[in-house]
Amino acid sequence: VKKLETSELEIEGEILAEKIESHIDEALQHLGKDVEIPGFRKGKVPTDMLKQKLGEMAVWTEAAEHALRTEYPEILKTAIEKEKGAEPISSPEITITKMAPGNPLGFKAKIALMPEVKLPDYKKIAKKKLEEKSAEPEVGDKEVEDLMLQLQKARGKHEKAIKDKGKEKDALSEEPNEVKQEGGALLDAQGNPIKKEDDADLPKFDDEFAKSLGDFKSVDDFKKRAKENLIEEKKMRAKEELRFGIIDAVVDEAKIVLPEALVRGELQQMMAQFEGDIARAGHTMADYLKRSNKTEEDLQKEWRPKADKRAKTQLVLHAIAEAEKLEPEKEKVEENVAKMMAQYKDADENRARAYISSLLQNEKVFEFLEGLH
Repeated sequence: VKKLETSELEIEGEILAEKIESHIDEALQHLGKDVEIPGFRKGKVPTDMLKQKLGEMAVWTEAAEHALRTEYPEILKTAIEKEKGAEPISSPEITITKMAPGNPLGFKAKIALMPEVKLPDYKKIAKKKLEEKSAEPEVGDKEVEDLMLQLQKARGKHEKAIKDKGKEKDALSEEPNEVKQEGGALLDAQGNPIKKEDDADLPKFDDEFAKSLGDFKSVDDFKKRAKENLIEEKKMRAKEELRFGIIDAVVDEAKIVLPEALVRGELQQMMAQFEGDIARAGHTMADYLKRSNKTEEDLQKEWRPKADKRAKTQLVLHAIAEAEKLEPEKEKVEENVAKMMAQYKDADENRARAYISSLLQNEKVFEFLEGLH
């Protein structure tokens, strides 16, 4: 057993030939279920004929794999006991170093451990960031007017699309208009100016328009509540920026040696999320890669710094939670797990609980850091 500098544990050992031989029958049963030999039903081929059909090496290999799966948990437990405080956080990467029928199986296993996190003075960092906190956000009349204009444009575009529905086919059959430019303006073949979309007539933002947008009584009511909502949005963004400003500063000063397995795990999550986003937009990953002239390996190489930062951030949040003894309320965890399981009925409940617990614990850490005035 050897603890590596990369926050990994390397285990090298052997499985005795006698142990492997005890799994021969199990291996034959597993391999023989799909073997067909004339005169015998599938799965009912005699052992001697199976061995001859499959070959000694194939049977021994299967038995060795069964033996390793059976023995590995105890091997890992013994290795962990020798390395006091070591906490495995990934599945093992196992490499077979030697294998031959009738001989011991040699193997090496590498498993990622929870890395040691040397935290900086996170309280001092948080206080400094809190002192730099910007003033309470404000919203001017122009921001409200810009929002109203966006809504007018969206409504105008929607109404135009409805009006133009059915005309597209006719337009395609017509000869295209000749377009020319004169004095900076675009003119059609008849010399009429071609309006840009921004020049199009917009619906009037009156009380009726405001009422059509929701539970608004008038234009003034819309403006008042729009300003309040914009202020809340700004507050939420400012809060998020402050939180991540604090934790990023702590991560930058923390000393962590990340095991490769953690970074790979983050990359896999990022890839799955990206594929989901693409699918929701009606495309496939293959389409995206073709258009961007990239491979999945290219994307993972680009994303690796972000994956590294994400892994370190989660470790730092966990370390602060442990240092400050911050834990989520069990009732709140179970309440959120129940909601998640109701929405995603096929989800693994234990994984859902671990995910929810982590989110709520992170929230506790952020609240703690925000309170360090």
